[in-house]
Amino acid sequence: MAESIVELKNVSKYYGYGLLGISKFAAVDEVPLSISRKPLINVIAGESGCGKTTLAKIILKIVKPDKGQVVFNGKDLWKLDRKSLNEFYKSVQPIFQDPYDSFSPYEKLEIPLLKTAKIS
Repeated sequence: MAESIVELKNVSKYYGYGLLGISKFAAVDEVPLSISRKPLINVIAGESGCGKTTLAKIILKIVKPDKGQVVFNGKDLWKLDRKSLNEFYKSVQPIFQDPYDSFSPYEKLEIPLLKTAKIS
């Protein structure tokens, strides 16, 4: 298996709701993910509310996970020095898109699943 540039090790993020936010729900629940160093297009896809945005924000170091670890080039993303952090931001590029511009809601997509991760 190719070396990973970014790896998520059982990452979870919880949000509070209700009175004082005491009750919690998992937006992302113990997700393992490995993004290869090879030039590939990686897609996070799923239904509305399944945790895609939260997962992307965790990968981009916008939201800190409550549990688990995000690793970039073998180092914890949240403990990188300035030089390594600059290297990280040069290496990742999110592409936000309107799904209705990209996919026809009337066409069935057949995508083989190589590895699945549970996203709550």
